[in-house]
Amino acid sequence: MKALVFDISSEGLEPVQHRIVGITIKTELEEKIFTDREETKVLVDFWKYLNDNNFEMIIGFNSNGFDVPFLLVRSVKYGLKMANVKDKFMDLRKMIFGDEHRKGKLQDFQNLLGIEKLKSGFAKSHMSLLWDEKARHIENLNDLLLQDVRITWELYLKMKEVGMIG
Repeated sequence: MKALVFDISSEGLEPVQHRIVGITIKTELEEKIFTDREETKVLVDFWKYLNDNNFEMIIGFNSNGFDVPFLLVRSVKYGLKMANVKDKFMDLRKMIFGDEHRKGKLQDFQNLLGIEKLKSGFAKSHMSLLWDEKARHIENLNDLLLQDVRITWELYLKMKEVGMIG
């Protein structure tokens, strides 16, 4: 099954008020960061990538409660054409816990799976550094920004292995 893991970074927690500054993705074959000063470019590039690659599953962690509403609200704000994603989103957190109210963070699963935490000196809020061409090649920054999709990918593979995902 052709799957993509994604995670958004935003300037705040409310999709009506705050903008997306970047979207990170991981597939079986590649990792990518979509970011730009212009939020519309980030969204257009992401939707184009989804359209061009026809993924069967678009996977996130707590994506139903955060990432998906951001993508939809921000795309509606700009009147952007979205990829055909109906019934393709899969929220691993919701699959595991059954609801949005039970506590559990991605870092808990990072520990459970024995994935070492990166100590780069950067935070996801530093994604805007990538807007500067000179900073695009800061390896520790890229690794940190991709860390959540890498952990989510490992969780997805483990869930497939134990039969939670077909």
